[in-house]
Amino acid sequence: MDYYSLYNAFFTSIFFSTFLIIFIISTIISGAPLYVIAKRANLKNPIFAFIPILNIVLISHLAGVNFWKYLGIILLSFIPVIGFFISLGCSVYISERICKNFNLNSLCIVLYIFVPFLVQLYIVFTQKEFVGIIPEEYKN
Repeated sequence: MDYYSLYNAFFTSIFFSTFLIIFIISTIISGAPLYVIAKRANLKNPIFAFIPILNIVLISHLAGVNFWKYLGIILLSFIPVIGFFISLGCSVYISERICKNFNLNSLCIVLYIFVPFLVQLYIVFTQKEFVGIIPEEYKN
C-alpha cells in the first residue's frame, strides 16, 4: 500500500467535500431572496430559486420575458466581442423589467445590473409589493 496515494486521496476528498459544502451554502444563501420574491409575485415553482440552472427560468418569469427568448439571448452572448454587448443589453433589460415590476427607482436598476443579490435583499427586507404584470402562464 502506497502511503502517498492514501495521503493524496485523503486531501482530494477533503478539498471536494469543502467545495461541495461551500456550493450548497452559497446556493441556499443566493436562492433565499429569489424564492421570497417569487412567492411574493405568485409565480409557479418558486423552488427553482435554489436550483442553479433553473433559477434563470424564475428570473425570466419575474421580468415577464419568455424563457426561450431569454435563453437565446444568453446563448448569443457567447459570440466573441459582440457577446459582451449582447449580455450587457440583456442584463439592463431584465434588470429594468424586474425593478419596474417592484416599483423601484433608477438607482436600483443600475445596482441590479452589477449586484443583483443586494437589490433582491432590498426587495425582500423592505417588503416591496409586486405591481407588475406577468403573463398568466407564469402565475401560480
